Amino acid sequence: MLDSGLMLEDIPAVRSRRFWVPLLLVCILCLPTLIHTGAYLTMDTPAPKEGMEPAPHAGSPLTGGILFVVLDGVREDLMLDEAYMPVLNRERMDGATLKIRTGPLTMTGACVREMATGVTSRPSEGLNNFHPTHPGTPDGWTLASTHDEDGDGQPDNRVAIVGDYVWRDLYPDRSLIPFSKHFYGHADFYQGDEEAFDVLEGWVTDTPPEGKPANVIIAHLSGTDHVGHRYGTVGSEDYKEKLNWIDDRLSRIFDLLPADWTIVVTSDHGATPDGRHGSPDEDMREVAAVMWGLNIAKGVTVTGLNQRDLATLPSTLLALPLPHAIDGRIPLDAFAVSQSQKDELEQWNWDAAIGRNDWLDEEGWPSVEGLSREKIEWDRLPDEELGVRSSDIYLASIAVISILGILAARHWRMGGDLKRIMSHSSVWIVVGFISAGLSYSRGGIEWAATYYLVGRLSTLTLSVLALWAYANPDRFQRGSENRLDPRIGLVWLGICALVIMFPDTRFSMANWVLWAACLFALWNRKERDRSEVVAWSALTILMIPALFLIHHRTIGFSLPHELIFETMSETVQSTVFGVLFIVAGAWLAHGLHERRFFSTRMGVVMFCYGLLPILMYPKSNTVDWAVLIALMGAAIFGIRDVLRSGVDSNRLLEFTIIGWLTIAWGGWAGAVTLAVIAITERLLDGPWGELLERRQHPVAEHARIAILVLLPLALWFLIWASLGQVEGVFYPRELNPGNIILRGGYIGDRASPSNEWVGFMGASPAFLLIFLLWRAFHRSGWPLHLLGGMLLIRHSLLWLHLSMAANLPRLVFKATWDSIFSILLVLMLAPFVIEQWLAAAPESEAEAIGVESHSG
Repeated sequence: MLDSGLMLEDIPAVRSRRFWVPLLLVCILCLPTLIHTGAYLTMDTPAPKEGMEPAPHAGSPLTGGILFVVLDGVREDLMLDEAYMPVLNRERMDGATLKIRTGPLTMTGACVREMATGVTSRPSEGLNNFHPTHPGTPDGWTLASTHDEDGDGQPDNRVAIVGDYVWRDLYPDRSLIPFSKHFYGHADFYQGDEEAFDVLEGWVTDTPPEGKPANVIIAHLSGTDHVGHRYGTVGSEDYKEKLNWIDDRLSRIFDLLPADWTIVVTSDHGATPDGRHGSPDEDMREVAAVMWGLNIAKGVTVTGLNQRDLATLPSTLLALPLPHAIDGRIPLDAFAVSQSQKDELEQWNWDAAIGRNDWLDEEGWPSVEGLSREKIEWDRLPDEELGVRSSDIYLASIAVISILGILAARHWRMGGDLKRIMSHSSVWIVVGFISAGLSYSRGGIEWAATYYLVGRLSTLTLSVLALWAYANPDRFQRGSENRLDPRIGLVWLGICALVIMFPDTRFSMANWVLWAACLFALWNRKERDRSEVVAWSALTILMIPALFLIHHRTIGFSLPHELIFETMSETVQSTVFGVLFIVAGAWLAHGLHERRFFSTRMGVVMFCYGLLPILMYPKSNTVDWAVLIALMGAAIFGIRDVLRSGVDSNRLLEFTIIGWLTIAWGGWAGAVTLAVIAITERLLDGPWGELLERRQHPVAEHARIAILVLLPLALWFLIWASLGQVEGVFYPRELNPGNIILRGGYIGDRASPSNEWVGFMGASPAFLLIFLLWRAFHRSGWPLHLLGGMLLIRHSLLWLHLSMAANLPRLVFKATWDSIFSILLVLMLAPFVIEQWLAAAPESEAEAIGVESHSG
């Protein structure tokens, strides 16, 4: 694929073991990057574990106590809307309103961790969302539970937490901070919050936590997030009713608090109108805090705050030391103190920032040179710093050098000379610098436009060139020789390298070329089987919403996303739509499999699929488990058939996975997936099957190998976009955790599903579809190891970009989740690649024996 001077006799057969040697070497030599990956996923943002600045107002706290309330998933515009929270908005007229921007990972665990500790959460914290861990640094809440300013042997304050379990995980020492958990899963709309309010009322009146009064209380109410996930936020009467109820119950607590307390009401993250969150889109990052009480300014609004700035409040209000680890600024304008006191507080804050910067410099992390305690220069500090050690760059660089070594060794082994090896290696290096330069220069609109343009056009260009070269190889050869023109070969190599390594590469863009190819195939159809014509036609139609109607930012909606929610079995109408879609998908799929579109067996298949949305409509745990047991039974029998005959002859595994998707994601999701899998199998048995035959012309062979890699990815992203997971050309990501639809997580536990159950039931069927698609290609003998090798190389190169992206949170977010996605795709490929390898080994041995016998 990447050798611009290969002769025909140098190209090995797809199933030859010679293809496996480079792949295995890549796996071995990518170990530095894999080590780097593991280190990154377990590594925290750099923050000193010790070091604090004593408070200039030590012994003179600004408040008698703190009530810190977190409303889960309430976006700024709704919290500050009197129609949703009238009492809170009346209170904010006598206090300060803080406009806050969360970190890019808008998940509860990451956001709470950041607002509590002042340490920026890395994107990898999304993997710990259900059980966040404390970074091990001092923070205001731990100091409030331990600091003894008067030296009487007892902490000056007592901290207690009620509500969501994430705070329990952050502060696990119950001897220091009592905790009362009130969280009953994602269907807990009111119960947990009702209990939390009852406990909270007792804590501030006559039943303090563990019999000891607390003057610092954190209350995290999670019901708002659960209602938002279930019924949506903006325009949802259920959500409005929930916020009205929260507002009313909070007002009762406010009336019970002492007059010298400070009250803070904020949110961990925002949410989309349909209740999703997790991505760095602005409507999920914009939250607010309302603060009032003793020494708090009245009627002011403070803008431009980061969520980690909230971590400075305990130290400021309670006159505690300010840890160097807290990477935040005190919102001075929110305090009603003299200007001289504000100056003291700012200097105190700056001294802590200097201490943190000095520690970063000493430990080898990126730091700012030339800062001094005498001159306050907040604008010189990075706004969102994630940090990376030099060792991370070294590890990823070793991996990249290893990959270059593999490519060079392959060229050498296949007859390449030193000049060609050097030129090809230079292309990789030059493209790497271009990729890095574009990635790290995203400061203005022009650079951002270039970045997106390159990311989109690279895949489009490679796809078009591959198809054109496959069909017209003579246009790319040098003179009359049967060889690729070296100049064109280097350009080809550069495009391939850019597609593999550029962080903003969008493989879903290949679907535009695939759609054009579908139109061309239909326009130039000759004598074809009716089922093949139906397959081309259906694929052309199914790609329309996935290509043209997903651009939320430009057209205001995403049709696939809307179809998913309109075919979930929530109402009679959505149930009917779900049945119609899945029955149509089953009819098309079975017709393509059997090459006929009317039969008794087809009726049975349509009935089984069509029954699933109907059975979800009652929302009964009993019915849910009957369906789940039936699906598990189908899976067991399907596995039995595979073990006995090597083939899932009745497609029971397919029914299990797509049936699971149908009950969890609705009829549209099941129908479109069923159709795409069937179309893929039909076309692999027809025109796409020709791609498995080696081309005699080396240019066409290069193009063929590129298509062998791109076509499975294009079809996967067609399914992914049809599930509402790709949000158009102008969105940077193809994997966005905020887009994953988890409503199916209520199946089987309608009252109180755990986080693990919601994640398992909601997300698993969507990712198992990868298995079905790879299986369809595997059945045809597709060389999936080529795709696996490309994804491993991309993973390594993404981590190299990630190693140098310390202060580019959006790039970190994109590269982190894309690399995780690459590994997920590889893991789902692994069983098929291993089976291909085991099947190819005896063939190679037989060939060797044959050669020996012949020579004998």
